Amino acid sequence: MNPPLRFWMSRPAKALWAARTALDRAYESALAHRAPKLYAWRIRRRRGAAVQPEESARYARAVADDYEAIALAAGVITSRDDLWRGRRVLELGPGDLRSVGLIARARGADRYIAVDAYDIESRDEEKNREVYERVAEREGLPRDQWRELLAGTTVRANFADAVSDGRRVDLVISRAVLEHVRDLPGLFASLAPVLADDAVLIHKVDLRSHGMHRDNVLDFLLFPEAVYQQMASHLDLPNRVRAPAYLTLGARDGLRVVHASVSHRTSLDTVRALRPHLPPAFAQLPEEELRVLGLWLVQVGPRHPAAAPALDAGALADAPTDGVSAF
Repeated sequence: MNPPLRFWMSRPAKALWAARTALDRAYESALAHRAPKLYAWRIRRRRGAAVQPEESARYARAVADDYEAIALAAGVITSRDDLWRGRRVLELGPGDLRSVGLIARARGADRYIAVDAYDIESRDEEKNREVYERVAEREGLPRDQWRELLAGTTVRANFADAVSDGRRVDLVISRAVLEHVRDLPGLFASLAPVLADDAVLIHKVDLRSHGMHRDNVLDFLLFPEAVYQQMASHLDLPNRVRAPAYLTLGARDGLRVVHASVSHRTSLDTVRALRPHLPPAFAQLPEEELRVLGLWLVQVGPRHPAAAPALDAGALADAPTDGVSAF
């Protein structure tokens, strides 16, 4: 009996979980492919039901503060105010609300634009208003000033539409987005033409299972690649790319990674319990690479002052905790 078959036969409950998960995701992927508007509506409905205005506003502020703290740690700014003031900000994957964009504008950003592959922005105007009012209030602004600050901002499906006025962006932010992108080199190749030469890019990458595990946080790596492709082809499931690959993103397009740190790790015991049973592409990775479940990444354009030093891409250090939220 071959080892993979022995593994699954010795764990019938886990095998049943894997089969059900694969079938459920393959069905959702087919639905998203054949009826994208229906699928987007389902996502908006599901996410909208969970929105709590006060909690949503608190989270958005924590996200914006995190970008400032990481930018300071990376040495690309010298004070928190420097991150936003006068900048043209592009957010990748804003999700259902433009709350971070509102904060960017409140803190002095010249412009905010957003690009999202999925049309999941909330249509619940009343709930949106409640969130945006609380965000404005937390920024020390009149509650109704959000309308002025978000006027003219929209979520676009591609970069060309986002910068149709020809003005390049000098700050790119993303949180829990890159791990969903199927073609990462293609994304950065498309992004490069809209970036200023001294642009700063700050990403938080979530390398966890996004809930797709049973009893080990690495369970989602068990699925054979062909099966996973059927599950994920039209869904925003994790792309399963591991941390080292992110350190080279954008290099051929002139970007340089100036900061990379680990936000989440799992234990060696967790890795060792599953590594022998993973597909070869993952089983051959070093244990320390498989332990990394979250990453902060800061890139700069070729003419940014911080672009000269080369990043030591050896063992990744833990992310700074000073001023960084637990979200």
